[in-house]
Amino acid sequence: MKYRLIFFLIFSLIANCTSLEKERLALEKEKLEFEKKKLQFQEEKLKNCNCCNPCASCGKAEEVVIVEKKEKPDCIKETPPTSEEIWALSVEGNWHYSPDKIKSKNICKGDKKESFYKQFANTESYVAKEQVPATKQSSCINNVLFSGKSQLYNLMLDKTAKEEQLSLSKADKTQILQESVDYNNAEKGRSFYYECKPTDNGGRWDSCKCVLYASYPEGKQGLAGRMKK
Repeated sequence: MKYRLIFFLIFSLIANCTSLEKERLALEKEKLEFEKKKLQFQEEKLKNCNCCNPCASCGKAEEVVIVEKKEKPDCIKETPPTSEEIWALSVEGNWHYSPDKIKSKNICKGDKKESFYKQFANTESYVAKEQVPATKQSSCINNVLFSGKSQLYNLMLDKTAKEEQLSLSKADKTQILQESVDYNNAEKGRSFYYECKPTDNGGRWDSCKCVLYASYPEGKQGLAGRMKK
């Protein structure tokens, strides 16, 4: 009886030791699995990061790398022409900066003078007497635009050809003229009126004159280059 009790105690002790050892081994296994996953995570993090050395910020999706760009040298500003200067050069028709550049005063030395200005007048409107002053003004301006636009394009070509001593066949002129019209109609602001003034004694817009303009890429030089092709 005494030996059975001793045997039982020894067996129980061995069984408990074995159970504790199993739990310890299981715990060590979980610890190893955790370290393995941690290592895999770090490796993936480094793969997704184009860093030469591991760093705390690598792998962050929200991080933005800013590439420093060299700024363009500041342009040499030019004083825009006055309204009076545009009116003066438009008597015979001539090239200058576009109205947008003139109004924004954003003109740099070397910018192309791409707009051709020419003034046209309108006689008394056929509906002027029946209109109020505000309506007379829009009617008079529209009449100048309607009658002057075609003359403007023709003068732009003829004056450029004469000054550059170029001769154009009728077919060539028709082709270039159509190209010029298409270019100006393709984008708002390339061709319109710069300014208009009433010319009747009372300033009621019974008659008026306007400075119209049309554009061409690189201005007079660009148009002359097209004529030489």
